[in-house]
Amino acid sequence: AKKLSRKPSQTENLSEKGQKLFEELRKLRYELARKRGIPPYMVFSDKTLRDMCIRLPLTEEELLDVNGMGEKKLEQYGGLFLEKIKTVTGGDRETWGTENDEQ
Repeated sequence: AKKLSRKPSQTENLSEKGQKLFEELRKLRYELARKRGIPPYMVFSDKTLRDMCIRLPLTEEELLDVNGMGEKKLEQYGGLFLEKIKTVTGGDRETWGTENDEQ
């Protein structure tokens, strides 16, 4: 039976760990947006969060390579997102990469 095509989810192509990180980054984005009284997408789009989960930036320079990241957003939010990525991944890109971790 053919699967019904559905809109690809934002976490598609992310490993399980990548999806976990994506959820953590979404929570952080929500908190920041709430504090500032703006919609979450104005902090970062899902696409930007997803790119963070794929690239796993650990420095500001690497964060600037992320889709949708500019100097202004880096200044406003960069540090908090870098901190969250490091906390969740332990700074371990090897095991947190995009390869599916099905052994």
